[in-house]
Amino acid sequence: MQSKGKTALVKKIFQLGVGLFPNYYMACSKEAAKFLFRGKAGKAMILKNGVDLKQYKYDEKERIIIRKELRVAKNDIVIGHIGRMDAVKNQAFLIEVLQELNQKNNNYRLILIGDGSEKKKLEELAKKSGTNDRITFLGNKKDSSRYYNAMDVFVFPSKSEGLGIALIEAQANGLKCFASTAVPRDANATKTVTFISLEKTAAEWANIIDEVTLGRFDGQELIKEKGYDISDSARRLQVFYESINQSEEAK
Repeated sequence: MQSKGKTALVKKIFQLGVGLFPNYYMACSKEAAKFLFRGKAGKAMILKNGVDLKQYKYDEKERIIIRKELRVAKNDIVIGHIGRMDAVKNQAFLIEVLQELNQKNNNYRLILIGDGSEKKKLEELAKKSGTNDRITFLGNKKDSSRYYNAMDVFVFPSKSEGLGIALIEAQANGLKCFASTAVPRDANATKTVTFISLEKTAAEWANIIDEVTLGRFDGQELIKEKGYDISDSARRLQVFYESINQSEEAK
């Protein structure tokens, strides 16, 4: 949610009006509602950003295809991250974590999906750190859901988040996930996410990640129960608009 320069200024201006003029309030999480509406956050309907659970279900065949496409060795442990390349997403720290992990086990690899203003800086950092041969920059992918299958661990070290939908998607794929404590707890739909403070060093993050037992889990039912199934979100939104329409007609 953090922004800089003109973007930050525009957000600040719109934020003032967002809390003053609406008849109805809606946000994707309690934290987002507090950020947008401040004192009126309690009036907001929380409509969670749903995902297509079928699309993100783990697929072993897709895993083999994608890992072959990326030239991932059989014994490689793939750390995945999806997000725009911006300082707030903290991919630079993730590269530091990879450095530390490779001192323990040179089988670790990092896949970064996304694009943004920090991409060139991150590519330069990878070269300087000597990890560029262990990092794959994939850019934006319309079919990003397929790439979760190739991953073994998902790491999300954001400095700030409204929710962190990629973290929900990763859990839908059954991945072991690690996130910073800046990520809302609402994103821990399966209660399997390990939250780590950014006050801890990259080496400490690496120690925690390296201890995880690899393997998939089936958390789709838990995610659905928490309201992150896109079909449920669509139904809730439909009911919301129908209730508004009925209310207006009754006036």
